[in-house]
Amino acid sequence: MQTAFNNVQVFIDEVPAGSFGQQIRVRHSEIGELENNFHFMKWLSVDSKGGFFLNPEYFDELKKYWEEGHAHSNQMKDIVWCLLNSSAMTKSTDDSGFWLTSYSANPILLASQWCVSFTLLGCGASDSEFLYRAKEHLKYPVLKADDKFQPDISRAKFTNTENITIHYVLQEKASMTKLSSVYLEALQWVKRNYRENFLYTTNNDKSTSALNIDFTSLADSEFSELGQRVSMASYGLNYYAGHSVNRLTREQLAGIVSNVDAAYQGYAKCAYLASVNMDPFSLIRLKEYCEVMDWDFQTLYDKWSVQQNTERCLQVISRTVIRNRANKEKVSFLVPDKSTAEYLKNKYFYNCTLTHTGIKTPVKENKGNIQYQKVQELRLQGKRIKEISQTLGLSLPQVKRYSAKCSKEAA
Repeated sequence: MQTAFNNVQVFIDEVPAGSFGQQIRVRHSEIGELENNFHFMKWLSVDSKGGFFLNPEYFDELKKYWEEGHAHSNQMKDIVWCLLNSSAMTKSTDDSGFWLTSYSANPILLASQWCVSFTLLGCGASDSEFLYRAKEHLKYPVLKADDKFQPDISRAKFTNTENITIHYVLQEKASMTKLSSVYLEALQWVKRNYRENFLYTTNNDKSTSALNIDFTSLADSEFSELGQRVSMASYGLNYYAGHSVNRLTREQLAGIVSNVDAAYQGYAKCAYLASVNMDPFSLIRLKEYCEVMDWDFQTLYDKWSVQQNTERCLQVISRTVIRNRANKEKVSFLVPDKSTAEYLKNKYFYNCTLTHTGIKTPVKENKGNIQYQKVQELRLQGKRIKEISQTLGLSLPQVKRYSAKCSKEAA
């Protein structure tokens, strides 16, 4: 691989993930097979902080294990790769067994030491976890790219940002769980305020013991004839910013988008109703791992969160007419929380307006709130009162009360 890169110039046109690794669950039932599944453990030594590191004398054996196709799983192979590259592995126990955790910097960074040049392009590159790990963990020299790779001064900043209003749903930092508690209200806010010709993106449907809500299905049911869904990973040619930006004709757009007229004119409204967060237990294991590796957990997590949430949000809302520097039209965005809105204002849209939607977070989740949300969800699916009563096991008067509340809030 190193030889193949000798005469190559590498350009990366979006910021990759900064880290590489896994957290793997090993249950009690598997521990009996530890010798067969994880026999590389005997090649590791434990340091004073509890981290397992590879004994250098066993490097060739572990490398051979990594190259074998039966190395337990692809996830385990990721952990072994980290061990081969001087990272630790931690082992944390719980009632069900234990977790094996290991991380390293993204392997893509290794190419920067083998090739002629390695240039990272994209919004947020200078503050990314990717660049932070290159400088702080790998101690690679990092320089600002040549001027020829920098955007034109006329394109380096968004214009007419005074025409932008950013609405936010939650006062506190969003998570999927917090967003789910007000999700139906947020969908209704979009319908009332955006009505039609808007872009939207959401998380996928979730069905776990901790969270059960159909983020995608509910939004598509509400917005299918009103708005245009876009991916959270919103890269590539911008089909939605208007003819002035992408130069696509109506005929060219016809085979790509559902609303040709809106895409040709350019969308000026976008709802970003999504959040990416680690679960609390994964965060605890990551924090413990950072302590073993002497890494700054808070800095790493903050950079990861910004890239996964606010910078991803920017990519989505940038599908709109804000890419048209001559645009004078009012532009409106809906984002998950106040911190996202403030980040976008401070870094990209300096004199835009921020405003809260007025949606109130439930103070305490109780049985009544849960029943109301379920009734509201079934009503959005077109169910009748009698059907809802039978489905949820509620009395008709209860369903009627909740339905009346739904109608009042939607008005």
